[in-house]
Amino acid sequence: MAAPTNDFKDGWSATGKTNDQTIEFTLLGGKYALFGFSSGTYSVQLFILTADGTNYMAVAAAVTAYATYDLPPGSFRVTVGAAFTTGNVSLIRVPYRAA
Repeated sequence: MAAPTNDFKDGWSATGKTNDQTIEFTLLGGKYALFGFSSGTYSVQLFILTADGTNYMAVAAAVTAYATYDLPPGSFRVTVGAAFTTGNVSLIRVPYRAA
């Protein structure tokens, strides 16, 4: 999988082939949707950099389809695992209005 093909700090997307690849990026914060597609099976897990800047901590368990997150601004990484073959993974900001 290539590095994020679109990285505007408001989300990213990447395509290609991979197994156990990690992609690092920065987000502005807000509500985000994480999803992907693969011609094989796959899993994606989102991590956030801890406040001391030394470790990444899992935001939630690995997903195999779709998940949404309310995220603070900061540095993140995604680990793509399982038998990910040709496909794509995206993390995009979801605009919404407060009630």
